[in-house]
Amino acid sequence: MQRLTKYPLLLESISKCTPAGSVEQEKLLRARDQCRDIVRFVNDAVRGAENRQRLQEHQRRLDTSALERSSHPLAAQFRNLDLTSHRMIHEGPLSWRVGKDKSV
Repeated sequence: MQRLTKYPLLLESISKCTPAGSVEQEKLLRARDQCRDIVRFVNDAVRGAENRQRLQEHQRRLDTSALERSSHPLAAQFRNLDLTSHRMIHEGPLSWRVGKDKSV
C-alpha cells in the first residue's frame, strides 16, 4: 500500500519533465488519474474491512442476557440484534445533554 500511494506522485513528477501538450504527457496524466482512482478504491476497501471488523468485535462483546430474561415487548426487538448488518458511522464517547448546561 505504501508504494501504491507514491505512483501518482511519481507520474506527476515525470509529466512535469515531458513537453507540455505532448501525447506522452497526456498518457502520464491519465495514468496518474487512474492510479489515484485505484488508491481511493483501495482506501475505501480497507476502511470498509476495518469497519466490519470493529462491528464484529462489538457484536461479540455485546451482552444481551438481560434482554433474553426480560418479558418487555420492546426487549424482544433487540434480543437478536445483529450489528454486522449495519454500517458504523461514528465510534467514540457519547455524551447525552439533558439541558443546556447539564451533560450526563
